[in-house]
Amino acid sequence: MKNQVLPGRGDIDVVFKARRETYNIEIKSIQDASKVSRKHIAQVLAASDYLKTSPVIWLPKAKEKRVVSRGGVTVFCGTARQLYSHFN
Repeated sequence: MKNQVLPGRGDIDVVFKARRETYNIEIKSIQDASKVSRKHIAQVLAASDYLKTSPVIWLPKAKEKRVVSRGGVTVFCGTARQLYSHFN
């Protein structure tokens, strides 16, 4: 896992290479997947397009483990251990 610079658009929080795929992960401090905005989705999709990776928004402060799809992005609610297990 490492932080990457996205030219002209800030940074990418995490790039994670799993067994079968590589993911760009944007970490958000919100607790509810329904609060993920279009701006959040656009941000992670731009990074995904630039890196040719699969987009993920991670909500580590969420109250319960949950995985949903929003606008072509996987939104993962849960701990780091749960995130790692889910994508590996």
